[in-house]
Amino acid sequence: MNLSATHAVSVNPTTGEVVSSLPWASEREVDAAIALAAAGYRQWRQTPLAERADALRRIGAALRARGEEVAQMITLEMG
Repeated sequence: MNLSATHAVSVNPTTGEVVSSLPWASEREVDAAIALAAAGYRQWRQTPLAERADALRRIGAALRARGEEVAQMITLEMG
């Protein structure tokens, strides 16, 4: 990963090809994300265990459904 003043750039180490480029968050954006995460945690811990387990199962299913795509991205990033 190459770091610049404005973006984090993921480069395939074998080919030098840019795989992805993501802008850095501003301090305000980071603060907002932390506040949202804290609020989400407060709500999540009040959610019944069965609902949390179901949510995690759905996340797992979504990841499995996109497994090939995720594997290809990892391969590109690792070279």
